[in-house]
Amino acid sequence: AIEHILAEAGYLQLSGDQISLLHTEASNWAQIQEERKGLTRQQPKLDAYFALLETCLERYPDLLLGRVDHKEVMFPGGSGELVNRIYQGNLLVDLYNQQVARMVAEVAKTHQRQGKAKEPLRIFELGAGTGGTSQFVLAALQPYAQQVEYYYTDIAPTFVKKASRSFGEQYDFVQFMPYDLEQLPEAQGFATGTMDVLFAT
Repeated sequence: AIEHILAEAGYLQLSGDQISLLHTEASNWAQIQEERKGLTRQQPKLDAYFALLETCLERYPDLLLGRVDHKEVMFPGGSGELVNRIYQGNLLVDLYNQQVARMVAEVAKTHQRQGKAKEPLRIFELGAGTGGTSQFVLAALQPYAQQVEYYYTDIAPTFVKKASRSFGEQYDFVQFMPYDLEQLPEAQGFATGTMDVLFAT
């Protein structure tokens, strides 16, 4: 975890569930950048975290004043590059995504085995974002494509459009649409109780 890396570098002191900051003196930007370089030399994977943190800190005043939406800061122009660099190649994240994919595919397999193939299995992914989990789940569902209706949803239309371009051609059983959890399903074209599987990550 990051706190352990920072503790080993001498920035934090860990004692049970307590975390203490060891370096409290003000540093200028040049010093901070040099320290960042030193840390990323020791732990290259930290560079992605620093890039996201630096971007968020730069826009923090605007966020507090409501001048900019947090999604535009973390996903500028709908791009997931800042966040994806943290998730992609992360063994723990991949493991969890594989577990989700395995469980959803098992439901599809059971649906097929029980002779329900005439009725589509309706799967609803809530807050799919940039598709980090979706790519695992969709690949696992490919053998059951003829019996699945998959709804890729997110509150941000830019994510939905990008996902449609990324996944739409390969997975023709997927429908891409914006969805706001704070609004009623009926107002967004979904009748209550019509989904078989709903998941969010």
